Amino acid sequence: MEDMTAYLTAENDGRVAVYDATNTTMERRRWVAEQLAGLAVKVIFIEVICADEKLIEENIRAVKLNGPDYEGKDSDECVRDFRQRIKEYEDVYETIDCDSEGDLSWIKIQDCRRYTINNVRGYLPGKIIQFLMCLHTTKKRFFISR
Repeated sequence: MEDMTAYLTAENDGRVAVYDATNTTMERRRWVAEQLAGLAVKVIFIEVICADEKLIEENIRAVKLNGPDYEGKDSDECVRDFRQRIKEYEDVYETIDCDSEGDLSWIKIQDCRRYTINNVRGYLPGKIIQFLMCLHTTKKRFFISR
């Protein structure tokens, strides 16, 4: 948090920072918002929820198995291990709630298909939303011709 705050306040040039952390509770998200409240920045929380078992399996096999945590290990064992990690997060995770966190800016992405956007305004925040909506997590073919 300190490094990000220093980066954001070093210059007034439209900087964007991503605080990649496990903000699994409402209390933790409030803490992040409070830490940045004194700065002239817009804070947007991004929540990605995936309940589609096929997408989860594809993501684990395509992305997680190629990471350093699972290098040189049995793929089926790695999938079981990562699914256990997901289960542990599910046990403590508090999803962003429109009623109690309606004053915060956030986007909720569900199964890479449904987007709920709350209290997001401005040019740059709008471009971030547009970028997120254009991401694809599945393999797609595309053709280039001239």
